[in-house]
Amino acid sequence: MTQSTSSGDALADIAAYLELPAAPARAADRAVFAVREAILDGVIEPGTWLREEALSQALAMSRTPLREALNRLRQEGLVESPTGAGLRVTELRPDDLAVVYRVRAALEGFAAELAATRATERSVRALQRAHEEMREASESRDRLRFVRGNARFHEALAEAARNDYLERLLGPVHVAIRRFQASNYHPSRMQAIVDEHEAIIEGILSGSPQAAREASEKHAVAARAETFHRLTPFESV
Repeated sequence: MTQSTSSGDALADIAAYLELPAAPARAADRAVFAVREAILDGVIEPGTWLREEALSQALAMSRTPLREALNRLRQEGLVESPTGAGLRVTELRPDDLAVVYRVRAALEGFAAELAATRATERSVRALQRAHEEMREASESRDRLRFVRGNARFHEALAEAARNDYLERLLGPVHVAIRRFQASNYHPSRMQAIVDEHEAIIEGILSGSPQAAREASEKHAVAARAETFHRLTPFESV
């Protein structure tokens, strides 16, 4: 999992993120959005050094808003300065992932339990839209679309619980998992994930907190098992 690369070609397509509908207007916010999404999508890989000059050229903006953006990303834990000079994308450590998946199982199980009695029609539609996007991505083997749809599904699940505190707790968990999946996802599990998500939706629609929780926890356990199965013996926990 450990890498150490220069930004180089990894930044070549980063400007494309600025064309997305969700891209904000303010320069620093746009830089944060573009670099964050590129990191979460695995376009900029863990261990990549971020050079201000290269980023400034790629994003077509001055270094002042760029420095503000990098400082914010550092506060979010997405970039670090291990030597005190220069910034690089933080590494994904297996021991951290082990904790993240355990926390996810507990928090999302609770979120699904709450959603079974609290989810609004709008929340359910958001889950179903993300689920349908993932189903289509699975059929076309579109890895990036699948990973993004998966992120939207889990964000929608957190929102469906209608608990702001729980949603805030799940935010960093979802970020860590999306980062890992972007560079380590395997298409062989796509259909299984779609089926597991469908079970979560069915549990919520049934109005059974227990059924929703069990479906969510089963999904989290399967995801964790698959994740660490794909790590090398030297990286497994």
